Amino acid sequence: MGQMEIALLSANSLRLKGKNTTFVVNPQDKNTSYAAAVVFYSTKENLKINPDAVVIDGAGDYEIGGIKLMASRFENDIIYSFIIDDVSVLLADLKVVSKNHQKLKDYDIVAAYITSDEDPSSAINLASSAVLFFGEKAAESVKKTVKEGLQEMNKYSVTKDKLTTEVAQILLK
Repeated sequence: MGQMEIALLSANSLRLKGKNTTFVVNPQDKNTSYAAAVVFYSTKENLKINPDAVVIDGAGDYEIGGIKLMASRFENDIIYSFIIDDVSVLLADLKVVSKNHQKLKDYDIVAAYITSDEDPSSAINLASSAVLFFGEKAAESVKKTVKEGLQEMNKYSVTKDKLTTEVAQILLK
């Protein structure tokens, strides 16, 4: 069983890596190697996308290198659901999660992109094993509301059999 990894590349950019494929969220460097770029609309103009990568910036079902991805539209925003090495991951702007959390299912891991002062509790409630916070406003927003158990790291790695039942709250920095 492969180990999947989610790593912070910059304040607004992540690398999601499975056994066979790598995705980058909001790419900031054209020289980084990855199979696909996942793009949040709010940052699209400032990105440096590798010309060899598949760009996913619209709703639909995708499979790239064995990773299943479903992009779903919620009004003007898109959330991304991945299955990476049998681990379910939700990648979404926290504002979208907060407005639509009743319509979303639980995921092993929730990666919440924070661009404003939002309460992270809706993201925490959707995660069954870990919630990862990233974005320019992540530290400021999360430290106001998460008083105990907040871990800080630059990458999170896990295998399906090592997922915990207690939700880890992680600030990627």
